[in-house]
Amino acid sequence: MADIGFHRHTSKGTNDRYDLIILLVMAAGPLMFGLLQATLMSLVITLIQFAILGVAVLCLVKGAAAKAHYQERRAARAPRIPALILGSLLVGLFVAVVAMGEMTDIKVPVMLGGLAAILSLFAFGIDPLRSKGLDDPQLMAERAARHLLVSTDDRLRDLSDRVSAFNEPDLSVKIEALHGAILRVLRAFGQSGQDITKIQQPLEKILTLIGAEVDALESGWTADSHSTAKRFTKRMQALGDAFENHVRKLRMKSDEGAIDFDADLLIDRMKGHGI
Repeated sequence: MADIGFHRHTSKGTNDRYDLIILLVMAAGPLMFGLLQATLMSLVITLIQFAILGVAVLCLVKGAAAKAHYQERRAARAPRIPALILGSLLVGLFVAVVAMGEMTDIKVPVMLGGLAAILSLFAFGIDPLRSKGLDDPQLMAERAARHLLVSTDDRLRDLSDRVSAFNEPDLSVKIEALHGAILRVLRAFGQSGQDITKIQQPLEKILTLIGAEVDALESGWTADSHSTAKRFTKRMQALGDAFENHVRKLRMKSDEGAIDFDADLLIDRMKGHGI
């Protein structure tokens, strides 16, 4: 099954954006002198300016991270809050507020703020405005298949841990074998990506039955551990065989047939043994 966008984003462009943010913070360094002035008004104004810049930098950092997350995935939703655009507007507001402290005519600070916002948009880019890949049926099927495989693995691991608590190697081996067999069946059946969702109902049924057998093992162990363990071993084998046979019948109804399913199953087994 396909790997749906779990690769780390390492493009140089994203790193450049963080470098620009650092330069933006350094450029505001001279404002620190405003904190050394004695008047209360100048102190308040300087603090307001730094507050605006701080929020702007925070938005740009969040926006850059969200954009990198979006770009590295084949399917992703657009950010609900356009942080890069908001951060650029705050950069413009910051410049305008700083300029107002030096000029009496408001028109020039507004123009400078607008220019700063535009330059910031050019420097940092804009947020993704549209979701991507979510309308691709094949991609959505691949994501559903991967989610089904991972969730099944997690549920079977939990059941295996409960059986391992008995410290009986034979029981642990049996449920681990069933665990591996079910995952192999899923991988073999889901080579096309879309097919795997067809067996969600029988898969849920088999997982429920396995869970019931583990419950029975726990409840009956104290009364008669030998009979309970023997019953559990037989049931695990029967459930594994029944699930594989059911999936094989489903595959026979498709164009690929059971032969291809058995071939995929054999290949997956060989991979598991390092062949």
